[in-house]
Amino acid sequence: MTSFSGIRASLADTELWARDVTEWSRRVMRGKLNNTALFTMTANAASTTFADERIGLETQIVFSPTTANAATALASTFVAEGARGNGTVVVTHPNDSNTDKTYRVSFHG
Repeated sequence: MTSFSGIRASLADTELWARDVTEWSRRVMRGKLNNTALFTMTANAASTTFADERIGLETQIVFSPTTANAATALASTFVAEGARGNGTVVVTHPNDSNTDKTYRVSFHG
C-alpha cells in the first residue's frame, strides 16, 4: 500500500485537526484518493491472490494494463463473487509463462 497520511490529529488539538482536514480535502479535490496499486499476475498459474487492506467485500477493482501481455490477458481476467474477502481477492487469469502481466489497479467502494 502507498503512503497516504490521513487525519492524524485528535479533536484535542483543534488547530492541527483543522489543518489535517483542509490538507486531506485538497488532496481529494486534486484526485489523490489513495485508491491505486500495482498488481502483477503470477506466471504459470490460473489465479493470483491480491491482498490490500483497502479491499472490501463490495470493492470494485478496475485493471489498467501496463504491458502488452497484460492487455492480452485482460479479456479473460476476472474476480468471482465468491473469491472476495475483506483485504483480499483472488483474481482468475490466463495460465501462461508471461511474467510481465502487470496492471495499475484502482479500488472503488
